[in-house]
Amino acid sequence: MIDLSVVLPAEGEAALVAPLLPRLHAALAAAGCRAELLVVMPGAPAPLALPDGLPARLVAPPAAGYGHAVAAGFRAASGAWV
Repeated sequence: MIDLSVVLPAEGEAALVAPLLPRLHAALAAAGCRAELLVVMPGAPAPLALPDGLPARLVAPPAAGYGHAVAAGFRAASGAWV
């Protein structure tokens, strides 16, 4: 069971998100939290290659914009908390 779903809206920020994912996963694991990382960006999955072995998924929102990205991430979340 996943405790926490972390939604990361990342329109146009693939270069910033990629190095963040392993660090975020390590911090959550060190805290004993079973988490999934949801990177929400238009055009996913093409713009960002996820590091192997991370519980991360790319989510494509139905339209551009922060609100659509957050909503798409929440819909895709499977954790007890978002």
